[in-house]
Amino acid sequence: MLSDYKFTIGELFESYYDCRKNKRNKKECLKFELNLEHNLVELYEELEAGTWLPRTATVFAVKYPKPREIWAADFRDRIVHHIIYRALSPKYQYIFIPNTFACIKGRGTMRAIEKAQNYINSNNGFILKCDVASFFNSINKNILYEKLKNDIGISSPFMLKLIEKVIFQDLKNNYRIANDISIVPPHKSLFNASNHIGLPIESIFC
Repeated sequence: MLSDYKFTIGELFESYYDCRKNKRNKKECLKFELNLEHNLVELYEELEAGTWLPRTATVFAVKYPKPREIWAADFRDRIVHHIIYRALSPKYQYIFIPNTFACIKGRGTMRAIEKAQNYINSNNGFILKCDVASFFNSINKNILYEKLKNDIGISSPFMLKLIEKVIFQDLKNNYRIANDISIVPPHKSLFNASNHIGLPIESIFC
């Protein structure tokens, strides 16, 4: 339960440090750090007052390994994503099997490779390479929100409001396009998804 969750300025700083890992030389991170204390205090005050809203997302296409549409959140919004992640991850991680590696602390890509290699060497395992077709574009936001609210047991009004704003933000009316996205197949683009269906790749919930 998150009924005893207390959001603090310290939690915000920790989320900022998590967010900037391996991104210290990124333009958006450097820009935020130019006036770091002011930016973090301003963000804290917005979160405390309940006035925080996601800013403009940047949309771009990547070609490898196949054409995909990426929606990159503003850097300060990614800090908020880390606040949510830090609160929710303990509730999720214990239900995953030991061979789940994605986004779990201490279980990175190298650990996954090592485990796969061990199975290959033991001659007792099989490896299936597969993907869920249009997974991100098929997520029902209403179902996701209800599962987070009920199944995980989130009872913190503060955290629940943040989750609601992130899930139901109107991305298609608040974005900028960074490169040619015409290479993305229509069925893989959020621009062609229903309003209550689909989350962007790079979403904290994906």
